[in-house]
Amino acid sequence: MSQVFGTLKNGAEGAFSVVQGKIQLKNLLCHLRAEVKILEKDCDERTAALGRTVYAMHRSGRMDLSSVNEQLQAIERIEGRLKEKQKEIDACFDALHGTSHTRPAAERCRGCGSPMADTARYCSTCGHSTADPGRGSSTRLLQSLPPRQ
Repeated sequence: MSQVFGTLKNGAEGAFSVVQGKIQLKNLLCHLRAEVKILEKDCDERTAALGRTVYAMHRSGRMDLSSVNEQLQAIERIEGRLKEKQKEIDACFDALHGTSHTRPAAERCRGCGSPMADTARYCSTCGHSTADPGRGSSTRLLQSLPPRQ
């Protein structure tokens, strides 16, 4: 009888540790998503500020490319951090659900290799079209229609 209770106790402790691990992963996922929102807001604000800076320089007739380059580099650093956070979110999601959250390599952008949403028509990173060459094109559609009589 004591062996049965020992087995039940070990099983309960194991289940508890699994639940505890999932709670930690969910907390991490929430934290990462909050960080992404902050980074996205910072990137948007810096992009808007860059636009204002370039416009002001254009209006004044004095272009200071070093200032523009500094702002661009800051935006690129933020975008790099965003990509890192997204990879962390994907890994956390995969660990939580035991699935692969990212698309296979064949379903990534042909232009830059970034993972893309199933419904995406264009890559959100580089703007490359997701359509396969020839797929959905008018010439292919016309070829599949029966000839007129």
